[in-house]
Amino acid sequence: MSAVIPLGKVSVGVTLKYRGEIQDTKTTKTKAYTVIDTQISYDMTANLQANVSIYNLQNRTYFPLNDYQAPGREILAGIIYSF
Repeated sequence: MSAVIPLGKVSVGVTLKYRGEIQDTKTTKTKAYTVIDTQISYDMTANLQANVSIYNLQNRTYFPLNDYQAPGREILAGIIYSF
């Protein structure tokens, strides 16, 4: 589930990801987890936008697959120029 709220030149977004427990292999189950991601962008001009995204906001340790640990919190920033 995700939502984006435009506030003039700024947009704020939140994504909530939930996955229940699954049978990963015949003998192994992968536990359920919930992860929150956030995004914010700012329209600097009609052609230039700055953005920041934070993935795994709570810095949770979780395993999407058995024995595969997902990365902790990640912060990405960027600038987009459209022409």
